[in-house]
Amino acid sequence: MSPSRGPSRASTSWGASQVFVWIGALKITAGSAGAALAGAMVVPMTHLPLLLASALIAVTVGASLFDRRRERSQTTGSV
Repeated sequence: MSPSRGPSRASTSWGASQVFVWIGALKITAGSAGAALAGAMVVPMTHLPLLLASALIAVTVGASLFDRRRERSQTTGSV
């Protein structure tokens, strides 16, 4: 083994470990950035389920009131 070959192996091993660490850091950063982007995209839509539920309740109440008025008018008219 020649002395000049020893340090190059060490530096190659060190360089490979640094690349491994940097790629791991990039993966973690990409995952965090994706989660942040998804959160930013969802924020404007958080009120949508509440609005849909409110609209459904309003339609149900309206249908119930309409049905009750229709039953009263049929009962009053047949007596």
